[in-house]
Amino acid sequence: MQAAFVLSLLRSCKRRGVHTVLDTAGYASPDILKDVLKYVDLVLFDIKIMKPTEHRKLTGVWEQLILDNARAIVAEGTPLIIRVPLIPGVNDSGENIRAIGSFAASLKDGIEVNLLPYHRFGMSKYDSLDREYDLRSLPSLTAAECETPREIIQSFGLKCEVVV
Repeated sequence: MQAAFVLSLLRSCKRRGVHTVLDTAGYASPDILKDVLKYVDLVLFDIKIMKPTEHRKLTGVWEQLILDNARAIVAEGTPLIIRVPLIPGVNDSGENIRAIGSFAASLKDGIEVNLLPYHRFGMSKYDSLDREYDLRSLPSLTAAECETPREIIQSFGLKCEVVV
């Protein structure tokens, strides 16, 4: 959404020798992504859910462009870490985690996956903006509750960390 600004900022950082990281949900024009990647040292890439209809329902967009962009980043040779925000009852099913693991393993050897357990830290921000926080009733996940998803991801030969 802020491609021109991001490109300008990244270009400036690289001229100054600053290590750059793009944190993205991956929903971007492939042409813009290709331009931005010229100035990126690492991509933190969120993947939330692999079922197309569920992805569309939860995020408002189809997942195909996102998955294609993940493949393009790897093809460009830019290091990539897949991050999975785990939301209880939404995307933490074994089926979804296996699908993410399978996709990540298909990209190339050495892909790392970070599991980000749901927490409630953002509630006060929503409150201050007078916005509804739809996940208010969900409990935060503990690192222990992320052990099974971590093991599933590792079963694909991937490095997987729970980042709390």
